[in-house]
Amino acid sequence: MNKNNTFNSFKITSYNSFAVNASIAVSQNPGKAYNPLFIYGCNGSGKTHLIQAIGNYILDNSNNKIIYVTSKIFINEYVQGISNREMFAFKDKYRKTDVLLIDDIQYFQGNPGSQEELFHTINYLIAGKKQLVFTCDRPVLELKKVSEHLSSRLQQGLCVDLIKNEW
Repeated sequence: MNKNNTFNSFKITSYNSFAVNASIAVSQNPGKAYNPLFIYGCNGSGKTHLIQAIGNYILDNSNNKIIYVTSKIFINEYVQGISNREMFAFKDKYRKTDVLLIDDIQYFQGNPGSQEELFHTINYLIAGKKQLVFTCDRPVLELKKVSEHLSSRLQQGLCVDLIKNEW
């Protein structure tokens, strides 16, 4: 994570204040508030900055174990785990964290195996009261080729639109 991506360095406007306040609430109470948190918005709206601000705040203010990855990294590690017969290590890595932050979840579209693994990981972490945060370039319902049960899990918590202020 980029250490410069903090809540203090994020420009808060009337357009994005709800998403920022939800992100602050999640960072102050991981696993208790808005779980999972799903942040969506167009390119350049600040999704990556905000998800990393959550991670940086938690990292600086707790002993929680945090994993931040892009969806492409998660998918690549999943495929590598299958190819190398190391799925136990893959599952162990992602299920033994306190906070899982996945950026750009739209890349899970059309990847049924990785979607299934993400679904089970979400269930495992939610049951353990661990925090999940996802970003996406569109609302969950606009994702194509995503299983119904994964879509349902992604919408289980709070979905917030990070509107880009064009002023």
